[in-house]
Amino acid sequence: MNTYTSHGLRATALTFAILASSSVLAGGPIADCQPGQPFVWGSGGSNIPFNPDQGDLGPLSNAAAVTAVNDAFAVWQATATSSATYSNNGLLPVDVDISNFSPYLNAAAPDGLSAIVFDDTGAIFDLLFGPGSGILGFAGPEWGTPATCTITEGLSFLNGPSFVDPTAALDVMVHEFGHYSGLGHTVVNGQLFIGAGDTSGAGTDDPYGIPDPSAEPIETMYPFYFGPNTGTQNLNQDDMASLSTLYPDASFVTTGKISGKILLANGVIPVTGVNVIARNDANPFYDAVSAISGDFGVDGEYQIEGLTPGANYRVYIDQILAGGFSTVLSGPFPGPEEYYNLTESNNLDSADPVSAFDFVQPNSSDVDIIFNAPAPGDPLLVGDDGSVNLALPFSFELCGMAFSSVSVNANGNLTFGAPNGDFSESSAEMLSGPPRIAGWWDDLNPANGGTVSYQQSKNSFTVSWDSVPEYFSSGANSFSINLRRANNGIDIEYGDMTSLDALVGVSCGATVTSGMEGTSDLSEYNGRINLHNSPAKFELFYAVNGNDLANSQLRFNGTTTFNDNWAGKNNSFRKARSLNLPFSSADVGRFTEIEPIGNDIDWYRFETKGDKALSIEITAGPLDSLIALFDNSGNLIITDDDGGSGILSKILALDLPAGRYYLAVTTFADLDLIGAGSSGGRYVLEIDESNNVPLTMGDDNSIELPLGFTFSFNGVDYTTAFVNSNGNMTFGTGDTDFSESIGELLSDQPRIAPLWDDLSPNNGGNVSYAQEAGSFILNFDSVPEFVSTGANSFTLTLRADGSYTIEYGAISALDGLAGSSPGGGVTDPGASDLNALGNFLASGTHYELFDAVNPNDLSGVVLEFTP
Repeated sequence: MNTYTSHGLRATALTFAILASSSVLAGGPIADCQPGQPFVWGSGGSNIPFNPDQGDLGPLSNAAAVTAVNDAFAVWQATATSSATYSNNGLLPVDVDISNFSPYLNAAAPDGLSAIVFDDTGAIFDLLFGPGSGILGFAGPEWGTPATCTITEGLSFLNGPSFVDPTAALDVMVHEFGHYSGLGHTVVNGQLFIGAGDTSGAGTDDPYGIPDPSAEPIETMYPFYFGPNTGTQNLNQDDMASLSTLYPDASFVTTGKISGKILLANGVIPVTGVNVIARNDANPFYDAVSAISGDFGVDGEYQIEGLTPGANYRVYIDQILAGGFSTVLSGPFPGPEEYYNLTESNNLDSADPVSAFDFVQPNSSDVDIIFNAPAPGDPLLVGDDGSVNLALPFSFELCGMAFSSVSVNANGNLTFGAPNGDFSESSAEMLSGPPRIAGWWDDLNPANGGTVSYQQSKNSFTVSWDSVPEYFSSGANSFSINLRRANNGIDIEYGDMTSLDALVGVSCGATVTSGMEGTSDLSEYNGRINLHNSPAKFELFYAVNGNDLANSQLRFNGTTTFNDNWAGKNNSFRKARSLNLPFSSADVGRFTEIEPIGNDIDWYRFETKGDKALSIEITAGPLDSLIALFDNSGNLIITDDDGGSGILSKILALDLPAGRYYLAVTTFADLDLIGAGSSGGRYVLEIDESNNVPLTMGDDNSIELPLGFTFSFNGVDYTTAFVNSNGNMTFGTGDTDFSESIGELLSDQPRIAPLWDDLSPNNGGNVSYAQEAGSFILNFDSVPEFVSTGANSFTLTLRADGSYTIEYGAISALDGLAGSSPGGGVTDPGASDLNALGNFLASGTHYELFDAVNPNDLSGVVLEFTP
């Protein structure tokens, strides 16, 4: 069984990113523009353009591949209740392959082309996803206009070697072109065939059994492919209803629809990310349509369209077992799968058997399903690494945010706003994830012992872990987390504990913390911990420092409302807050935030000395930042949206004269700088100036630079050197090779390689250099690997006396090659343990190759090379 994946969406205006994702996308639209309004192709989907590749597609000739593309789009166009049509606007200008695919995968701006790329050899897919990934293709809208919620360009990449069967090629194309049209994945019948024990009804109820797969009951937009002759290229009712919902023909209004909400046990709190299926009792597999609650951007709401008027439908919630989704799934259900019935309740104080159902006829609204909640004291079925979302008996305020529900996570913690099954506790995740109370965040395993349960009253809510072992089934750990209504306080009480390593404490999460808060010794607070003005207070326990909390108690008082209390009044050019450089708002007491969303902008002013480069960056935050730099007279110098990490912003301004400057911080799409951005939350602003010269380096390129002196390397004098984006420097010629190897180190150009790996400066971090008297300093700062979120930092310093130094910061890459060599076919002297030795001759060959067996251990290491 293979899988598909799909592509994200960008906005035309100044190339702002709307959704950057390489994961598969889910039921309903592929992306929402605003609540209730998805992104769709314009003119009702009339003449959606596409441009096929010039090359072959695995076993298919170009002519055969183009014919298959036309046929696949024709399958969607044949949907009688949809107005969508498609137009072949001519071939791409080149045959796209591994050497030239980047402008089509990551176009810097709209180019008037909607590429259908034929990866003839599979080399592009191997590079992006790894050899043998099983990914058959990806597709989706590429560019759009947020102001009108329209898609303007699309793209698709198809993995040629996967299409040994022409039927498979057409199957995959039809699926991917559903994404291209703006559809996400759906789950109706396909899940019955993946071997996970799903049924054709709610829970274990199986009213219709499992259909014959040869009769092609599997929906085209199911996220997994079962192979040729399973009907993927033939649309089912679910597929046609999904397309028609986005692009309705006049005849679509004659079909029926069912709508409602999915709610927690209190009947009030909506639950987004729940799959809802409606099956026609007379035709349960072929007249079955689904929707995921919230898939159109309205919490908890679902709408199922394209139904047969007058038919009787069973409507039920169905747990999605596998696949990736853009509508974030709810995680493990807070109660069992169940049908809708006329006496729908939460089962706490009235009967509501999960197998009880009432038929629903189309054009029915308010078909709400209320989760049956576990009763207080009953074991919560969190399993191993699972979660259960529970309604709170009162509104609980944490860090200025009010919550009416909480996720109980198996691994010893509560999260708010989203479940979290992560078993590998860390400081970074404590700060970057959802708001969290960690009683004992560790790889606990309630599935193999002990119980997790809750108790509640009108004034308190308590979750208890009783004798729960660590994974797999060692030891027993007892503790509880109590939320107090009176002052939003938090009590953590410990019983007997056997675990030694864990994370304990409270964090406001990504929307409030800077991401740089440090750990504390919680025992120093004598059990009473003040959270005022503290976005996070937590402690990491290791086996060496041991658990000192057994049979003790921690009491946290209520948290402060973090509402831009440091930068809140600097909302105009005239009121800009004065800063001293270097500046970082991660420092204690400097809380920077865009709040409220859509009605805030922060202004700052600062003086510069006139150094070579001024760096301004939003280094952390859950927002889509936008920054603009002005001179003292209010003239705009430069603006940036997504120049930093992900959708954060970064400005590098060169050769500005000394003087006063002003900076505006807002969020996309506040192009007029009035504070009307579409996102918000805590951000970290860092500003500094230096004489380092930034280098604009793409992926796999090389730049020749003057050294400013003569550098002798292995007996040859050089006055220039080539900085290669893949983490190395060569002499004589540049090198863009991303696939490091010992053979190339020995046989190719003279080279010094701090970290020769497939690094990608165009995807984050920066590369810069500085020249001082008798020295040349090259700096890679937080540069990730290709298609990776890691960061790698190191500095290479060359000196006129022929010596050089490599100094490492944090290295996240596990593989790569480090060392130096005169190249040209020298004899292999064998590898060295660079970390252990540290000092080397500047001449000769010295290297170490890192991989999964021998991972990189150079973080914080300094290597000296002397003549």
